[in-house]
Amino acid sequence: MKSTSHNASRRTALKTVAAGAAALAMPMIWTPSRAASKRIVVRDDGGIYSKAYGAVFYKPFTEATGIQVVGVQANAEPTAQIRSMVDTGNYTWDMAKISQPAILMLTEGGKVYLEKHGLESDPVVATIPKQYMSPYGVGNNVYTTVLAYRTDAFKGRRAPASWADFWNVKDFPGRRGLRKHPFDTIEEALMADGVPTDKVYPCDIDRALASLDKVKPSVDVWWNTGAQVEQMLGSGEVDMIATWVSRAQSAIANGAPVQIVWDQNIWGLRQLVHPEGHAQRRRLPRVHQVCVRPQAPGSAGRILCRRRHATRRLRLHQGRRGAQLPDAPRQHQDRSAHQRRLLAGQATRCARALQRLGPEVILF
Repeated sequence: MKSTSHNASRRTALKTVAAGAAALAMPMIWTPSRAASKRIVVRDDGGIYSKAYGAVFYKPFTEATGIQVVGVQANAEPTAQIRSMVDTGNYTWDMAKISQPAILMLTEGGKVYLEKHGLESDPVVATIPKQYMSPYGVGNNVYTTVLAYRTDAFKGRRAPASWADFWNVKDFPGRRGLRKHPFDTIEEALMADGVPTDKVYPCDIDRALASLDKVKPSVDVWWNTGAQVEQMLGSGEVDMIATWVSRAQSAIANGAPVQIVWDQNIWGLRQLVHPEGHAQRRRLPRVHQVCVRPQAPGSAGRILCRRRHATRRLRLHQGRRGAQLPDAPRQHQDRSAHQRRLLAGQATRCARALQRLGPEVILF
C-alpha cells in the first residue's frame, strides 16, 4: 500500500478516539428466586433489530431462565466503548453484537478486550459453520451493505446503479448519506474509483481516502446507526444512501418508495461477544445458545430479512422472505468477491490496514 507524508498528515487529522445447548442448556440450575435480581444487557442495533431479537431471542430466554434481557442501541462498531469498559472495570453491557473486523481490532495488537466464549463443543453452537465463528465471537448473522435510493427522487430520470453512480454528483444529483465509519465505506470508495470487486482486498487505504475526498463535499449526512438510516429513508431526508439491507427493507415494509441496488453489495458478519473481565457475565447463562437455535433465527429472518448461519436453518427461510435475504442466489450477479470476503476473512486485511491510522478511526 502506498504511503506519503501528505497522507500521513491527513491521517493524523482524521484519527479520532471515539469515546440453550439443544434446549437452553445452562451451566447451572437457575431458580426464579436466584434470577429475580439478574438481567443481561445486550448491545444490539435498535429499531427493527430490537423488535426481532426481543420476540425471538430475549423473550424465550427470559421465559426459560427468569432472567431479563435488555437490548440497548449504540454506535454500530462500539470498539471505543468496549475498550473503556474493560480499562475502567465499569461495564455497561454484558454482551455486544459486533462485526468481524471490530473483533480483530479488539483482540490484536496488544491488550485483548474480549473474552473467549469456550462454546465450540456446545451441540447447538457446533452447527454453525466454522467460517462464521471465532474464539471470541459466536456468529449471529450475515449482513450486507447496499446502495438504496428513493424512487420518487428519481422519477423521470436515471437512478443510481453502482457506487460510481453514487459518487457521480453531476449526473445523479440529490441528497446523499454515507456511514461515518471506515468499515464498508472504504470498500465503497474503492469500487466507486473503479477498483474491480475481485481486487478490493487488500484495501488501498490511500486510494480510498482520495476517492472519499471527491464525494465528501456532496455528502449531506454521515450516519452512525441503522435506526438513523431507516428514519431518513422513510422521511425522504436523503435521496440515496449506503445502508445495511435490512434497514432499506424495513423502510419499504413501512411504505417508503425505496429501491435496493444489489450489485456491488458488501457482505459482512456479526458475532455475539463478551467484554473481557466482566465477572457478573460469568455467573449468567449464555444467551448465545438461544440466539443460535435453529427455529429462532428462522423467525428472526422473517422480520429482518437476514440470514443466520447454522446449516440446518437454511431450509427455514422459504418463499418470498427467503428471496430477499442477502445470500439469495438471485441477488448476486456480482457475488463472488464478496463471498470470498466472508469465507476467507479478507475483510480483516482492511481492518489491519485501518489499525495503522489509530485504535479508533472515524472518517469525518
